[in-house]
Amino acid sequence: MRSVRVDSPAVDPFAIVILAALTAFVLWVWFLGRSGRGGRSSRVAGAREDAERAREALDDEDLQQLLNATNARRRARGEPERSAGDAISELGDDCVGRG
Repeated sequence: MRSVRVDSPAVDPFAIVILAALTAFVLWVWFLGRSGRGGRSSRVAGAREDAERAREALDDEDLQQLLNATNARRRARGEPERSAGDAISELGDDCVGRG
């Protein structure tokens, strides 16, 4: 039997292009692995920290509005006002009582 050989001038440049693309891909993946998150880890971490700070500020504002509304109702009923610490300790007591 005769072996089939492809000996075409167009095959050699195609093979070189494919080999170069594969090498570039492997190097790109290797670089991404070494640099953390694609070389953008500091920007992503900074954006995440900014989002967390904004969320915490919004949560603090929500808690303050809730506490103000609760205290307004308590004042209307003639009951003493509560502080944020009182509300948190009561919440903690409720959670411990259920466990």
